[in-house]
Amino acid sequence: MLGEERIAILGLRGSGKTTFLSVLNLALTQKNSPWRIRPVGDSSIRTLSQLQENLFVQGRYPEGTQVEDSIIFLVEKEAKLLGLQPGASFHIYIADVPGEAVKGRSGSPIYHEFYEQTLKGCSGIIFLLDPQEYWLNDSIDKNIDAYFPLFSSILAEIKEQAREDVFIAFCITKLDAILPANSDFASHGVLKDIEILAERIIGRNTKNLIDNHFDSDHISWFPVSSTGYLTEGDQKATQFFIKEESDGSKRYSIKKPSLLTPIGIAEALEWILNSVTDYSEDSRIEKTRGKKYSEMIRSIRKLFDR
Repeated sequence: MLGEERIAILGLRGSGKTTFLSVLNLALTQKNSPWRIRPVGDSSIRTLSQLQENLFVQGRYPEGTQVEDSIIFLVEKEAKLLGLQPGASFHIYIADVPGEAVKGRSGSPIYHEFYEQTLKGCSGIIFLLDPQEYWLNDSIDKNIDAYFPLFSSILAEIKEQAREDVFIAFCITKLDAILPANSDFASHGVLKDIEILAERIIGRNTKNLIDNHFDSDHISWFPVSSTGYLTEGDQKATQFFIKEESDGSKRYSIKKPSLLTPIGIAEALEWILNSVTDYSEDSRIEKTRGKKYSEMIRSIRKLFDR
């Protein structure tokens, strides 16, 4: 049933998962999307309220999440789309992937446990890739594919246990902090050669592994910024800055939280939700009208870009 669909927001520690989640509703609102989310349960409501207080009022990037602090959300649909009735719902989970991904361990039982706890039964995954790669230890050779053990293990789990391929949106985060203000991304929220940048982050072998595991209908790549840019005169500037506290500590801060303009976040979630609903509708058609008829409907949708 569609109301039981699960979507996971994953990434290594510091990749921007909590910030992504904190501005998700804002991004959907700015996109005038038919999708909306709300937290489920008192604990989740309090957690999200605190995150949004830090972000939108104090201008502070949220602290990193922990696997055991995963938050469950309900995604509600306010308008009909692809044959669904209003009220279709999804659960969203947010979790750190195991740190063993950067230690060269492949096939470790921890990946199986992580799959069982977080990914089992998921229809979609939003995986955040940090182009700044703060997660790399100094002892790790940056020329190796440090992501390869992670993806080779988790993708193998998905292939072995999932009933059907999941939809995965790979999001390259924090682009406002690394791309110049005159880039296409700053001007239009688009980035040419996004997959080339992704390959530089995760390595060629890992990129090939992902491409070989899934067909193009189940994978998409998105450039993302949770804050967007500020317009200063004729120029655009990043919202990101480092603030030094009175005790000498430093924190990551946002210049003008009231002007947050998330880029790519709504698009990533919408792509998964639309793909899942489209796929679910095709499955229903296939069961009632047959595989040949279902394939014909899918071809018509692609023809008209629906």
